[in-house]
Amino acid sequence: MSETSQISLAIEGMSCGGCLAAVERIVKKIDPQAVIRVDLDAGAAQLRTQAPVETVCAALDKGGFPAQARG
Repeated sequence: MSETSQISLAIEGMSCGGCLAAVERIVKKIDPQAVIRVDLDAGAAQLRTQAPVETVCAALDKGGFPAQARG
């Protein structure tokens, strides 16, 4: 991993606090130093991480939460 970047994601499939916690766990597995702010109602997350956005999205997809970067 290299430098830290700010990532905005649209995430599908989050409906409860358990989903929110699962999303946080998935991201922390990739980058334990990541800062994550999940907005359950908006189906979105803001991350500050060293992990590439493609890696984060792929991990979330695999975990059952399809994700894509938002402009």
